[in-house]
Amino acid sequence: MSTTKAELLKTLRRKCMDCTYDQAKEIELCPARNCPLWPYRFGKDPYKTPRQLTEAQKEALAAGRARPLDVFK
Repeated sequence: MSTTKAELLKTLRRKCMDCTYDQAKEIELCPARNCPLWPYRFGKDPYKTPRQLTEAQKEALAAGRARPLDVFK
């Protein structure tokens, strides 16, 4: 059985919720910066590199021929 990255991030988020007694605001205010889960506390991968648009995608966005969500499909 394989675990997806999204499932892993959700599991890390649930651990943060458990640690703060289900207080989402406390996750934002978490002072435990030495915790290995701290960078992942919002359920996102902080080390993920953003996608780069091709020249054709940039031109389509600039010309109004595409919406931002369309170019990443």
